[in-house]
Amino acid sequence: MAFVANDLFGMSSLLFYLAAYGLTNLGAFLAIEAVTSESKENLVTAFDGLARRSPWLALAMLLFLLSLAGIPFVIGFWAKFYLFIAVWSAGFEWLVVLGALLAVVALFYYLQIARAMYVVPAPSEERLRVKPALALSIVLCLAGVVGLGVYPKALFEAATAAAVELRAPISITRASISARLDGPGFVP
Repeated sequence: MAFVANDLFGMSSLLFYLAAYGLTNLGAFLAIEAVTSESKENLVTAFDGLARRSPWLALAMLLFLLSLAGIPFVIGFWAKFYLFIAVWSAGFEWLVVLGALLAVVALFYYLQIARAMYVVPAPSEERLRVKPALALSIVLCLAGVVGLGVYPKALFEAATAAAVELRAPISITRASISARLDGPGFVP
């Protein structure tokens, strides 16, 4: 969607989106690994009753799912918000409406996992043990998803600075290369 904007704000939104969803997906996949690593269940049933077996992991997974869905105040909300603004201001309102509809459809699937974690009874009351390195990784991703959801400005400014560099014209000519090679400080 950001490519249709074809401007600096669209490129900034795209880079912010990639960072936000990279962090969110990493956290979600780490949480999935923690839940399914010792489970013989299939993916969705492995989450049954997770809130009773590991409340912190269930909360982390819920926040990752809410971020993927674009619910406020996690980083995924701002990623979708900035992206939708860039696309809308470029005149592609229909694409924003389509994106919002697809986000609602995705939310339905994310809520199935949340339902399994918080509503469906646990198959056993055995506490879920998470390896310390995996737990630390999940906590760091969660801190980023929530922290940048509360204060997205720093990441968006970094994305904008990167977008400026990416959009800068590259003019390499034989004369500019010769000037750099013949200039002070060049030692062959």
